[in-house]
Amino acid sequence: MANAEALARPGSSGRVHSLDALRGVVMLVMVFVNDIGGVRGAPWWSQHFQPYEANGMTFVDWVFPAFLFVMGMSIPVALDNRRARGVSIWRTVAHVLLRGGMLLTVGVFMVNMGRADQGLTWPKGLWPALSFLSAILFCLWIPREPGRRRITLIVAKTVGALGLTALFILYRGPHSRWMETDWWGILGLLGWAYLAASTAWLGAGRARSALVAVQSMLLLLFILQREGRLDHWFGSDYLNLGVQIGSHGAIAVLGALLGSILLPGSDISTTRRRLGFASAMAVLLLMAAALFYPLYGLNKDAATPSWALLSAAATVVLFIPLYWLIDDRGWLRWAWLLRAAGTSALMIYLLQSVCHRLMPLAHFDLHARLGAHGFGWACCRGAGVALILTLVAACLFRLGVRLRL
Repeated sequence: MANAEALARPGSSGRVHSLDALRGVVMLVMVFVNDIGGVRGAPWWSQHFQPYEANGMTFVDWVFPAFLFVMGMSIPVALDNRRARGVSIWRTVAHVLLRGGMLLTVGVFMVNMGRADQGLTWPKGLWPALSFLSAILFCLWIPREPGRRRITLIVAKTVGALGLTALFILYRGPHSRWMETDWWGILGLLGWAYLAASTAWLGAGRARSALVAVQSMLLLLFILQREGRLDHWFGSDYLNLGVQIGSHGAIAVLGALLGSILLPGSDISTTRRRLGFASAMAVLLLMAAALFYPLYGLNKDAATPSWALLSAAATVVLFIPLYWLIDDRGWLRWAWLLRAAGTSALMIYLLQSVCHRLMPLAHFDLHARLGAHGFGWACCRGAGVALILTLVAACLFRLGVRLRL
């Protein structure tokens, strides 16, 4: 992550500020839709497309794949920075595996939170709240510079790891069962896609044609899984190759494809050429989505290719004006909130999850009462929650409290 000084100066540290802003837009929308989810009287377009197996999508169904895409865009930048610092390929591979493993671990905890409330005699929401708080501590970023702050953060990170371990041991689901894994949770799905896209980038490097080939193979994996051709070899109740590696991984690889043109030394270095590349990419993705539509339709839960490609195209279209306004025209000040949300996305996501569990425990009912007054009030509440969490995360960022997997 960039430091606060780098965020304040155009072009400092070579950071692509529009990428932070794009991640911030997706994060703020995610907080908003999570907050208004389930509000009585909410119109159809403000919820996931219903019924879940139906053919269609709303903007809510775009949020998760957009985050996958933005995560993919960040992979070339992050791994190229490690290469520029002289980090060996084996240490980079270890870093990728560790980061993916941490996402999967927190994802498993997320999947089991509802079951903990059914199996434990604890107050409802306490085990999930403690899990999210422990995850925040576990994911704390540790600075390289020696000093009291580094020691404090190491102690806090250790407490988080011990907290997750203790919660794992104490966990009991329905019928006294231990933790179980089926769909891995949002962070777990991000973890599988991260591993797929990072592997693709490490293997292909800056060869964009190779990334296109990998993305096509991942969508082929979905088709083979959907047609039952992989069940004999790779049938599993724990990992759906066609969805979690195939479609989700393809979205992240497409993000890496777009992110590759933003690297220093890229052969596509001018604003005009980058915007042209992004525009052409969006058109081709829309055409591909239309071609796949008659085969499997448009469905988020099934992770159909049309849903994946259309969501990726929409994210590219959103990135185009952000890049032109922020990185080319230098409109940094007006995008401060978006960039702040983008640099603290994981913190905001986990803070919202903690708050949703702690408010009932603290008998704080203002949040629920605002949502009961109608959809308009619920929208104001969702926007307010997104703003407050972003400001809190920005303050923590300035104080050096940051999360990094």
